[in-house]
Amino acid sequence: MSATVHIDVEPAGRAGLRTILSLQHDPDTQSLIVPHDREEHRQWSQDPNVVYLRMVDHRGDCGFIILALDHDGHSVELRCIVLSKTQRGRGQAAIVAAERWIRQKTGRGRIWLDVSDFNSRAQLIYEGLGYHKYGNGVRAGKSVLLYEKHL
Repeated sequence: MSATVHIDVEPAGRAGLRTILSLQHDPDTQSLIVPHDREEHRQWSQDPNVVYLRMVDHRGDCGFIILALDHDGHSVELRCIVLSKTQRGRGQAAIVAAERWIRQKTGRGRIWLDVSDFNSRAQLIYEGLGYHKYGNGVRAGKSVLLYEKHL
């Protein structure tokens, strides 16, 4: 039996941008997400409805999450989540930590996200955590599946 993985999330601050840019361009990650350039991140970081969180485990920084607070006042888009290394349980732990942060800091009751239609591993993780598919879409020319969870 493997040890329980524990990840915390906290605001990333401006210093986190270098880590974010590095992680999203990692060859293992790049095919699974839509990477964004420095200018996009700069613009998002100035938007009060976009939240950058860094993920921290017992070794230090281990990834990042970008959230977008929807204008409906009820929903949060989990726009991007990237881990520095995949390891059994880390993805789930990161998502649970993000959900906890959203409940505590925003009081919002719905999280939604999109997943590349070919990323079956991510789909299984989200479904295992109680997310439900509610539609299809296209992001950056790629087919995606839309998932949601009510907290």
